[in-house]
Amino acid sequence: MRSISKIKKYTAAISELLKSKPLDKVRISEICKLCGTDRQNFYYYFRDKYDLASWIFRLDFIDATKEKKSYEEDQRIAILEKIRSNKMIYLKLLKDNSQNSLRSYLWEKIEKIAEHIKEEHPEIGRFTNEEKCRLLLNFNEWIESIVLWLDGKYDVSMQELAHIHTIESVIELEYILEYYIGRGDIG
Repeated sequence: MRSISKIKKYTAAISELLKSKPLDKVRISEICKLCGTDRQNFYYYFRDKYDLASWIFRLDFIDATKEKKSYEEDQRIAILEKIRSNKMIYLKLLKDNSQNSLRSYLWEKIEKIAEHIKEEHPEIGRFTNEEKCRLLLNFNEWIESIVLWLDGKYDVSMQELAHIHTIESVIELEYILEYYIGRGDIG
């Protein structure tokens, strides 16, 4: 089992490096040097630097949602506060569209949970390609609105943005996140 304190040590190191360079320029050897560990220890905890970078969001999400078992507007505000407090890091992570990016990680989790919900609730029916496409479009709009807001190009308050982020779809993201939070499955 991975130690949260070690994961936090690694996320602090990569966060420090992201302040001065993009993720694709960060080297695992630099992360290990800041942590006082070796590559073998790094790979015990993470698949790659992108896996580590996703833990920045995972830890912020856990911290922002730990009090409740549903995804309510106050939790969306708490998550946006975390994102805003690490604005430069999140801008770099959310603008990255590479194969192993934070966007890819988040989409993979949402897609997996949506499939699971459909299996657990046969009354909902099959998760069709059309529904998957609609969910992906909503997800991308959600991410883009956060990027534009962080960049100062989307002039709304955090409360307004949190309210806007009630994404509706055949499978609502809110239901997915309630399931996600309820299970405590952030890994």
